[in-house]
Amino acid sequence: MRNSFKRLWAAALSAAFLADAVAFTGCGALPFAGASNTNSAQALTICVDEMDTSEANTVLQLSRSSHPNVEVETVCLPTAYRDNGGRATMIQNIRTQLMAGGGPDVFWVDTAIVLDAQTCQWGQNNLFGNFEKTAATGAFLNIKEVLPQETKETLIDPLQRFLEARDSVYSLPMGYLLAGTLVPDTTWKAYESCTAQKDFTVYFEEVGRSFAPEQMRNFAEILPLLPLIKNSGDSFDAAFDEEGEGTILVLQNRICNAQGLAIPMDHLSKRRSAWCAALLDGTAKFQAGTTWEASFLNTAQVLAGAGQECSFAPIPNDSGGVTALVASSLVINANTKHKGEIRDLIALMLSEKAQKAGWPDYGTALGFFPVVKGGLGTMLAGSNAHVMQRDPADFDLPQYPYAAVSQPAIDSFLAAEEQINNFVMPDDQVMQMYNLCAPYFAGTKNLAQVEYELKKQLVYYRDE
Repeated sequence: MRNSFKRLWAAALSAAFLADAVAFTGCGALPFAGASNTNSAQALTICVDEMDTSEANTVLQLSRSSHPNVEVETVCLPTAYRDNGGRATMIQNIRTQLMAGGGPDVFWVDTAIVLDAQTCQWGQNNLFGNFEKTAATGAFLNIKEVLPQETKETLIDPLQRFLEARDSVYSLPMGYLLAGTLVPDTTWKAYESCTAQKDFTVYFEEVGRSFAPEQMRNFAEILPLLPLIKNSGDSFDAAFDEEGEGTILVLQNRICNAQGLAIPMDHLSKRRSAWCAALLDGTAKFQAGTTWEASFLNTAQVLAGAGQECSFAPIPNDSGGVTALVASSLVINANTKHKGEIRDLIALMLSEKAQKAGWPDYGTALGFFPVVKGGLGTMLAGSNAHVMQRDPADFDLPQYPYAAVSQPAIDSFLAAEEQINNFVMPDDQVMQMYNLCAPYFAGTKNLAQVEYELKKQLVYYRDE
């Protein structure tokens, strides 16, 4: 779920990668693991999204020297924009196997909920539609059983603290997104009071006081994610608290109905161009989004080309920190027979080399923010330097002059990483909630009616 070039590049090369029988022995061809291989019971099976097969291939190539005798099979989920029907069928097959005690050993999950560059729709149809509920059935292995201590110590401090505070963890983050704003220096004085707020609700109240009402429209790109951004609990359900639920919906409604700047939601390059134009002419006082799809680094380079500094400011959650939205993660089948191999695989995937996250090699973070210490600084500095070495005609927005982003701007991203105090993996409930609330945003249902539907369809199952 990175960008349009990445999607097309992965699709074009997938056939070449899948032909490599040493790395992949069945990717894309099997409805589920082991359907046509007599040695499948001995094979380590990894389920991966089709768009991420190039990264998976790189990881498996790295593992050849240390584990030349380990047979690996992959199950590739078709991308929704290419074969949504086939994807849905395969997901159902895998879920059925999992509930019956079978299925792949490892799930490398891509769960970024962003505006899709190809379909221009919000991402959904994840492998695990309700991850917490599936985990509660005992389907997944506690990651702590296969996470090497020496590997854990290489992770960023917020993730180490997150893991240590929990007895059981069923999803191991490999890459994450932060929701926040990119603020030009021309706006920083007005925005500074907002950054001082350490509570989600108070933050948005301060934004409303500091800027004209139409600036609320800037948050439209992260509208469905607001319940997760606010969340400092362990799961999506924590967003449904008695006091905060209505507040979220009212805020979303306010953003939906704000008049003024309307960034086109039709294609990523058009959105990037519109954001740059609006920031440069002052129409938009800040850009709100997530740290990849909103292309903050790209926008910052355009602003730098116009002689403007900028900073990144994360949106706070409801407990004084920042919630990281897990976009790349590993989930392990509780019935796997390959714990030893998986332990080595995790160590490999979280190595500095494998976590490399800058274009054109997205690494195991899948192009999102990496989870190893020093990874984010290396990623931002490397991507910044790489872009500046490119031919100007190859820039995403060739109509603008680009310049290198300053170190203070990069430092603002690093400071945001230090504020993380929670990691949440989005699933299909995010879009289910958004779709249930759409009539309220459109004015055809009132708040009480949509709250009733939310509790009925997304909350009551906890008491089943």
